[in-house]
Amino acid sequence: AVAKAGPLTGIVISFDCEMVRESGIVLSTAVESTQTHWVQTVLPLREPLTVEAGEKIPLQLTYKRNAENPREIDITLVIGLETVLTYTLR
Repeated sequence: AVAKAGPLTGIVISFDCEMVRESGIVLSTAVESTQTHWVQTVLPLREPLTVEAGEKIPLQLTYKRNAENPREIDITLVIGLETVLTYTLR
């Protein structure tokens, strides 16, 4: 849920990667984790959305390996029923 009312200008994504299954060794890029050379990714919105405190924003995020360059990731972000944004992470 939204913590504070105001304009929403982007979405921040991070990841957790368990290095060995059930080992407890995790590489995390979450804001609250110890900083590494891996960082969060910001997906900027084309136009800011006005949001209210407590509001739940329906998001769908999908990703796949880029067909032309396997080192790149294509991300699709759907917000609500209307806003569809695409990004390529290089």
